Amino acid sequence: MEHQVPKRPYRVTDSLRRGRKGIAASSYENIMQQYKLQKKIFSLMREKLYTVLLGHVHCHGFIPYKSRIMILRIANFYIQSGKVADRFQFSQMFLKLLVEDDGTEIDAEFFELLPSNTHLMVIKAGEEWNPEPQPSTSQSAEPCLNNESQRVNEMVGKIRKAEVGSKRTVSQNVTTYIGWLHYCYLNAKYVMVKNTKKQQNVGPRPVVLSRNIAEEQLMTLLRKTFFTRGRSVKGMASNMEFAFGNVKGIQIADISDLLSMNKPHIYLLSKEKIPDMAVYSSDSDELMDPQMTTSATGYTPQYTSPNAMIMHGASSSLGTPNFSLNSTAQPPPVQQSMCTLSTICNTPVLSRQGTSRWNESGTPEVCLNSRNKCCICYDMDINAFLVPCAHKFCFPCATRVKTTGQPCPICRTDITNVGSLVSSDM
Repeated sequence: MEHQVPKRPYRVTDSLRRGRKGIAASSYENIMQQYKLQKKIFSLMREKLYTVLLGHVHCHGFIPYKSRIMILRIANFYIQSGKVADRFQFSQMFLKLLVEDDGTEIDAEFFELLPSNTHLMVIKAGEEWNPEPQPSTSQSAEPCLNNESQRVNEMVGKIRKAEVGSKRTVSQNVTTYIGWLHYCYLNAKYVMVKNTKKQQNVGPRPVVLSRNIAEEQLMTLLRKTFFTRGRSVKGMASNMEFAFGNVKGIQIADISDLLSMNKPHIYLLSKEKIPDMAVYSSDSDELMDPQMTTSATGYTPQYTSPNAMIMHGASSSLGTPNFSLNSTAQPPPVQQSMCTLSTICNTPVLSRQGTSRWNESGTPEVCLNSRNKCCICYDMDINAFLVPCAHKFCFPCATRVKTTGQPCPICRTDITNVGSLVSSDM
């Protein structure tokens, strides 16, 4: 026999909060089916029954009260048994199940984590979740109660406060639902990371937290939960920017008010950092000074020949070539400018190499070669390409970009493989 999950009670309402219905269900499909039956079948069947009753009155006269009650009881029995559900095609209704407090959308996996007596909301296609309106503070609402009713209400209120206050002073912990939203640069918004067959333990889950927990402790807990050993399916934690937020991806500055709620929901917002790169440019036709280095960015410009210029990082595995230039005049230093990688990605990268020589006035004359050089090292010929963007580089530079897990320097696309433009025979 299959294991049957016990049913748990829930409180379900519609988008206008016109009333809450108690539904006991064991799964997401079960509660949606029961809500459709209760909401749609009852309304349609009652209209049909009243139509039949009015027609019977028109033909045969007045129907006794006991007969009408008996007909309604029989109709409710058939409605609850589900024998009339197929006639109205209720399975075609498009509904969404949300948490009433904050509007979090619930799927089959998230439903299993919900505790009993959770307030839920069902909305139709085209409707949106709206927060519960605050009660009006106008003084001209209802007339005051008499003295006896006020005395009874005050006594009941004191008893309830004593019971609730004693429980709250003992327990300072609260069950909090935590989740993870990662920023997608393609869609320019935060997207929730859910559990799949290939990746587990990355979806929302309930945890017990103290209401007085510090923000640093909570951030450490969230990072350890979703970034095990500093890494995750979205990348390394050292390459991310973190913040607190809600289910809609909006950052939360203060979490103390959020933890004071009965059922708080806190999400970890992660966003991949875009590193800055140093780009050397010149407004004139002057060559770069070979002795100039850039300590801020870690890049050292060097020359291997008059035909090529190379820029290597401080941690590059390639060897550092020497500089030799057959010229009597030393070129003046070049102007240095900084620009971010996002600015570089919007401009196509062109590499042109050629021989350089100096004339008597100190201005270099450049003769372009027909063969292209790698736009990263400016030294080796282009003999490889990146997959899937197909941008061409030399094989050592393309392999280094792939092994270090960096995206394409031109289009910022994730690299899956490196292809060779030269056959293995050569």
